[in-house]
Amino acid sequence: MTALGLFCLSYILWRPVSNGVVLYPVLALLAASALARCVTGQRRVFRSFAVTGYLLIVAGLITALVGSVNATPGFAQQSTVWFGSTFIWGLWAVSMTRDKVRLTLRVVTIATALLSGLIILYIGANQGILPSIVPDSLLNAQGAGYDLTGDGSAIRLYGLSTLAAAGPLVSSALVAGKDKFLPSRALLAVATILAVLAAIFAGRRAIAAVTIASPLVTYALLRLLRPRAHVARPTTRLLKWILGAPLILVLSVVAFHFSLLDRPLAALGDGLHLYFNIGNSSGGAKAASDVVREQQTGELVTAWGGHPWFGSGLGAVLPDGFVRSADRPWMFELQYHQLLFSSGLVGAGLLSAAFVSAWHGVRRAAAASPEHVPTIVATSVAAISMLVANASNPYLQAVGNGWAIALILGVANALLVPKVEAVVPVGSGTMSSVGLFHR
Repeated sequence: MTALGLFCLSYILWRPVSNGVVLYPVLALLAASALARCVTGQRRVFRSFAVTGYLLIVAGLITALVGSVNATPGFAQQSTVWFGSTFIWGLWAVSMTRDKVRLTLRVVTIATALLSGLIILYIGANQGILPSIVPDSLLNAQGAGYDLTGDGSAIRLYGLSTLAAAGPLVSSALVAGKDKFLPSRALLAVATILAVLAAIFAGRRAIAAVTIASPLVTYALLRLLRPRAHVARPTTRLLKWILGAPLILVLSVVAFHFSLLDRPLAALGDGLHLYFNIGNSSGGAKAASDVVREQQTGELVTAWGGHPWFGSGLGAVLPDGFVRSADRPWMFELQYHQLLFSSGLVGAGLLSAAFVSAWHGVRRAAAASPEHVPTIVATSVAAISMLVANASNPYLQAVGNGWAIALILGVANALLVPKVEAVVPVGSGTMSSVGLFHR
């Protein structure tokens, strides 16, 4: 069942928003594989993560009840996304064990490298820099499309949203430190270089921003999660900076010469301007779309004011008829504004409590397994990056992107389970202790 689960995960990473006729059965197989592992093995969901799942379900039930009473047009679709994501990826997280963590991270890293390489080859071929060697059948399967804007290239690709978490994950894993659960440094280095280049040239500001910022987030989390006894000695840290300074200098010069950081920095500036009214818009082609997002902000906040406590329900549409998508008028780009509109302060509060409970569990896992803090940090960076990117792009509206959040929960829950003890002979028989107890 492990091989089946990894195959399903590979497909989901490759095409997380592909045709539902294929994607949904694959997600169902992933859930069935995870359920089989939970049933055949002994699994324990630790209290912090059990509370997280409980709060997610309660928030969904309350918001669904409001949507049902209001007969919202997107009730069925939004309920499927909310509860489908919780069920499928919750099972997947619970089924995670210590011996599966490294294998899972290796699969994610390889998928990241392959997907990033495809993006680079596709963009390079369209710009005449690289030969066109990617088969048309592969591009068609990915729904590939290419545009050239005033800010540079912009592509459409089913697998592109995977990089919102996978790019930061491999980048963080490369700099987080040594850990036997993480893939080899060489593989991580290749995947990181390809992911950074793909994120910069793909034309998705949020993906580029979170990928570039991931080392800083990694450093902050290492400071928060690593016990003082495991902090690197000052002399060792100084030696690393001395040895790495020439490489950092060369990369900085190359980035400045080719303006590689212009788009990620513009993305950060546009995000601060859009969400917090700090600074000015970059004025680029992408910033023009933020005019619509600003309009969404006003529309969603105003509509939330009409039902501030419990919101308007799952699948609700704006009362004044404003839409962003004619096919699905209940969907908007600003996911957290939409969450407030549909779930109200009660739903938003429950989800905030779920986040706090999950973070408490992650910190306990880091304290229990300090040798695996780099793995915890890298998977945390992936989850945070997806949540940040989701603020202006509805990535989590696709069930296939839920892996980024479930991964850290599964890893932390697995690390809270004590290692299996050796088989101890007792009389004429044997007894094996599996060590699955609450801490």
